[in-house]
Amino acid sequence: MGSSPKANWTGQVFLGEGWALSLGFAADTAPHAHHAVQIAVALAGPVGLRVAGVEVSVTGAIAIPPDVVHQMETSGGPLAILYLDPESGPARQLAGTWEGQLHRCWPADLLKDLTPLLFKAAMAGTDEHLAKGLMEATLRVLIPIASPPPFLDPRVRKALVLMKRDPRSLEALAKAVQLSPSRLGHLFSENVGLPFRSYGLWLRLQGALRHLSEGMNLTTAAHHAGFSDSAHFSRSFKRMFGISPIELIRSSRLIQSQFSDSQGGL
Repeated sequence: MGSSPKANWTGQVFLGEGWALSLGFAADTAPHAHHAVQIAVALAGPVGLRVAGVEVSVTGAIAIPPDVVHQMETSGGPLAILYLDPESGPARQLAGTWEGQLHRCWPADLLKDLTPLLFKAAMAGTDEHLAKGLMEATLRVLIPIASPPPFLDPRVRKALVLMKRDPRSLEALAKAVQLSPSRLGHLFSENVGLPFRSYGLWLRLQGALRHLSEGMNLTTAAHHAGFSDSAHFSRSFKRMFGISPIELIRSSRLIQSQFSDSQGGL
């Protein structure tokens, strides 16, 4: 696989609370790892990926856990890609099914009723109402809700809510939830699956994307999200997604959804 994208990503990217959904034509990526659970659905023929150095051909759907290095080779075909924050209900339900595996695949037959709808949305575009419905339908097919998601410590839940409202230090959050910084840091990693600092960077990246969707330029969006400059934001983004933010927004439309994750999110 090449080390850089061959073409632009084109289509729509919906940014929700706890989730994002990309519908359109994807380009190749460099090897990368991010903090979301990623679910990719092939919409017109197999999609090639390299997950932790192993080649995988996807004809249905594939889920990749947080922080697993992967690389995409799409041949420019239409794709639906769903990103779930690691603390969201569906992501935590999936976390209990990895069983040490670095990815999980579902057959195309399981998605035969949903794929035409995703394909139409990827080809012709859609609105945020239908995008949210497609996201929820995909999760219902792939992750039947038979039991509640794994327990999330209420102090960690409160810390997550506070972080999303107003980024703050570990010490300030620990005081707010009446724990020592070391104890909160341990509980945070245990419950969310990410260190506190890594999750903070993940939130800043999401914030920068939201600012870009509001029409800010790259530099202004980076500063508003807490990055030192646009270069810092671009490096962090490419490390996590395998493409630069410029390559994403050049031909894709970012749409900020007003809907949160109703399937177990915060």
